[in-house]
Amino acid sequence: MNKTETIDTYVKLMCDLLILFSNSEISKLDNAVLTLYNGINIITHIFQMHLAKSPANVLYSCQKASFCYLEYIDQLQKSDVANTLPLSDIAIFLFKQSESETSVATTTINEIPLPTNHLVKYMNHMMHILMDWNHTMELQFRIVICSTYLAEYCKTFDPYPDHIDYLNCIIQKMEMTDESYYHFLGAYYKRFLKNQKKGKTNYDLMDLYKYLGTHSSEKLTDLGGVKTFVHQII
Repeated sequence: MNKTETIDTYVKLMCDLLILFSNSEISKLDNAVLTLYNGINIITHIFQMHLAKSPANVLYSCQKASFCYLEYIDQLQKSDVANTLPLSDIAIFLFKQSESETSVATTTINEIPLPTNHLVKYMNHMMHILMDWNHTMELQFRIVICSTYLAEYCKTFDPYPDHIDYLNCIIQKMEMTDESYYHFLGAYYKRFLKNQKKGKTNYDLMDLYKYLGTHSSEKLTDLGGVKTFVHQII
């Protein structure tokens, strides 16, 4: 599985997990956001393990693991038992539950090529950045963000790891409505690609802090404001 296929498969898996979660009763729980956050990390770890064992079956196996994860959480809720297992133990348990009988063990997780390990960790990090957990979002909006932008952002910014902190700083510190956030993500990566063609890929994080510090009371609420903002920071 090449890099593009790995990204596309991961994005499909994350979108499916969000949709599955939104259709479950678990999404109505008080701790739904934390449960989803943990689920993303667990399924990502399982994705990494299945890449090592059977790349051809990775999507099916991880989709199965997603079902198993929600069933596990549901059983805990019904029995009124608190989860005491570390996330890593849950991941290993669900990995075994989701193994395909036809899969052939060819490598161990420690033998996954380093570029692939890096890519999986990077995609997981980007997923959490775009989900912007510090701000309240409707679950359906998270699905839209994931399906629209996760693949584009993973493919665009992977060669520029230093830029991830720059992007994350903007998302965390600038207040936006859901609609303006959606438009921001679209305008931002398009502007970055345009600058990239001109040879500009380095951005000063300290200058960004200064800019955001003087505009901390502003809130982006319309498309025009978003475009102006993006042109000022990148």
